[in-house]
Parts: sequence; structure tokens; C-alpha cells
Amino acid sequence: MPELLSPQDAYALFRSSGAFLVDVRTEKEFLKKAIPGCPLLPLETLPDALGPRFAGRPVIFFCRSGRRTREKADVLQKSAPGRAFQMEGGILAWEKAGFPVWSLRELLPCYAAAPRYLEGRLG
Repeated sequence: MPELLSPQDAYALFRSSGAFLVDVRTEKEFLKKAIPGCPLLPLETLPDALGPRFAGRPVIFFCRSGRRTREKADVLQKSAPGRAFQMEGGILAWEKAGFPVWSLRELLPCYAAAPRYLEGRLG
């Protein structure tokens, strides 16, 4: 089962090791609110969606509140090519902790530059 991380610990792991933050919500949810630079890989696309670009780095999965990642922990563990983590509290906890979240207006330019946006990097 992937280890649980607080949003603060997830951010620290991202900064220290280049971990990928991966959004497993639906596209509809993603378009309402998203963490900048985090690729969307809905749960139903896993484990096949994670490709070689994720190899060798930790992967931190998150959903809206953390419920779906807890329920599908076994799928997440099998999906990650390396170490897998779950962000406790999901994007709601991330936002509450004061970390950046984008709306649709801010996300649209990112879709135009999808290759850069989908690298899994914040900002």
C-alpha cells in the first residue's frame, strides 16, 4: 500500500527528489481545479497510463479528498514504476495548506502547451 503523505510532505518530496504529483480524478474535476503542472491520469486509466517518463522517480497520487486513492491503493501501488505515495486529503488539503491551485482560466494556456505541462512539474 502506498505511504500516506501530508500536502506539506508531498511538496517537500517533490522539491527534494523531483517526485511526480499525479491527479487521478476525472477530467471534469480536473478542469474545475488542478495543481499546476500535475498530469491528469484518471483512475480508470491506471495501471497502463504511467509510462517511462515516470521511471526512477517517486509518484504521489492524489484525488479530491483522498477517499479514492485510499480505496484504490492496490492499483496505485501496481501503477508506479518506483515508490508510490498517496497525498492525504487530496487536492482539498493541498489548497487548504496554501499550495497553488489553478482554475480552468489558468489551465487553458497549459493545454495549448501540453507537452511542457504534462511533464509533471509544478510551475
